[in-house]
Amino acid sequence: MVLTEKQRKDLHKGIYGYLKEASASTSNSELENVATLFAQVTNLSESDFSSTRQGILEKKWTSVVRLQRKVMDLEKKLSAAQEDLKLAEKGGLVTNAANLNLTPNSRRKINNALPREPAKQKLTGHRGSITSVAFHPVFNILCSSSEDGTIKVWDHESGEFERTLKGHTNIVNHCSFNSTGDILASCSADLSIKLWDFKDTFTCIKTLLGHDHNVSCVRFAPSNDHLISCSRDKTIRLWETRTGYCVRTIEGHDEWIRSIAVSADGSVFASASSDKTISVWAFEAKNMGSKNNVPVASLKGHEHVVECIAFLNELGDKFLSRRKLIDDKLGKGSSNNGNNIAVEDIEIDNSDDKNNSNNNENNNNNSNNDMHIVSGSRDRTVRIWNVVTNNCLMTFSDNENWVRGVIVHPSGKYVISVSEDRTIRCFDLKDKRCARTINDAHDHFISCLDMHPKGNVISTGGVDKNIHVWECR
Repeated sequence: MVLTEKQRKDLHKGIYGYLKEASASTSNSELENVATLFAQVTNLSESDFSSTRQGILEKKWTSVVRLQRKVMDLEKKLSAAQEDLKLAEKGGLVTNAANLNLTPNSRRKINNALPREPAKQKLTGHRGSITSVAFHPVFNILCSSSEDGTIKVWDHESGEFERTLKGHTNIVNHCSFNSTGDILASCSADLSIKLWDFKDTFTCIKTLLGHDHNVSCVRFAPSNDHLISCSRDKTIRLWETRTGYCVRTIEGHDEWIRSIAVSADGSVFASASSDKTISVWAFEAKNMGSKNNVPVASLKGHEHVVECIAFLNELGDKFLSRRKLIDDKLGKGSSNNGNNIAVEDIEIDNSDDKNNSNNNENNNNNSNNDMHIVSGSRDRTVRIWNVVTNNCLMTFSDNENWVRGVIVHPSGKYVISVSEDRTIRCFDLKDKRCARTINDAHDHFISCLDMHPKGNVISTGGVDKNIHVWECR
């Protein structure tokens, strides 16, 4: 770059001023000699010496660094915008413009929005790693649990801290709201489960005891009548939320049970374990009061600890069922494998759906037909499973470290994961590829995530003790 005469002279003044200040602050005669020699070489006069502004070089340098950061942020935004454009060209995305008069079809497209940089909010305050985050189903409330033994409550829209819930005496491993948001459940390494009133007092209203080791995860059944927990003691326990009694104990894994997921209709729930398996259990009244250690399905294929699981929602189940019909229409092993054919481009008549339903009923005559589970593992993969056939339908191997959390997008067409490689990845079930990646989403390993029921924001927590809120658009 060619400097003008004035720019060159200002640069020389700045360098000279920096050398003079450095020599004065360190009492270094060599720097003083260098400054004098520099002035002679650059033909600076006495008047130039007196007009030299102090600290000008440092100010210019810090300005350059700020501009570089700004450029990097703009490049990330540009990259995200280009991804949005690609999705929009495929009819999968509409931006968050004013949507008061949108058609139902446009609203469905908005539901396909994915998280993008930069983070909308960065919440700090915990003194230990974040173990879980949970959105309130109604209000702008986000709860986070931590290894510091506390649960903190935030306003995820404004980013303001609201309160701290204290009661556990060890690491709080997980927290989860019931469907109405009236109660928050938390579990801890202190072997207890606590129920917190989120309607009035924000205090602990029940403490459930019974596990013999670290309690890993808690989930409410959709009816809110029961709570399901899992533990390092290799058991799953079902609790009656009204009384706090344990009504069922399941001993169905050989190792630490890491996570629990409940189907949307509450008919089944699943557990993930360090024994590398996923088990699916029937949630039936007749099983209460018994151990009943035989699962409905057992999913095997992961090569390491299964850290996290989630049921695909109804839209996702229908989408994959439709895809199966398309694969059947195209014919397995044919030269045209369907990679260039869109799912919505294939016509499926009522007879196809009826035949598929009849086949499912013949194979397994219960409510599990067409159910699917998403899992993330320390083997660095995200997998999609068919509960009826026990088959792994898809495997995504994009992550470079342990997968610590998975959620299903409200559209049912995307799965979002977080990993210890510090990335957030969005997997497209239609194209069977990673549709978006947010790199360096945290300064350390990412340990958990959750998505608001509306699908407009997600939250992630990390070992860096921070919670980030990401807008989906």
